[in-house]
Amino acid sequence: MPAYFGYWYGATNKDDFKKEITDLKSFGKKYHETLLWRMGEEIARNKNLENGIYDNATIENLYFELADKEIRDNASALTERLNSFDFIYYTLHDYQIVLSHSISADRIIKVLPQGNEFGRVLRQKKKNDL
Repeated sequence: MPAYFGYWYGATNKDDFKKEITDLKSFGKKYHETLLWRMGEEIARNKNLENGIYDNATIENLYFELADKEIRDNASALTERLNSFDFIYYTLHDYQIVLSHSISADRIIKVLPQGNEFGRVLRQKKKNDL
């Protein structure tokens, strides 16, 4: 850290990536905002609510309001989308994390192991090994 989390599309080496993320908490906040923004975008497009709006700030407020309302009306709305491969791919396919310093390979934590043995299957194996 510090790091940048945002769009990679159209980025070049001459772009200045402001490394505003200084800890995992701020990264989590930015990640959560990204999910809500995309959720609101999906709702707005399905209901044609963004037609005729050309101001980025207005569109951004619309997306966050729609996502917030959807979560208030249906508590599992975000969870359902997080379990959807299509939604996650759509949300994060054009994002990148740019770090200030390179990380050596031995410090990288493998989040999802190869194959289908992760999550519940891995916990059950650990539980049975005890």
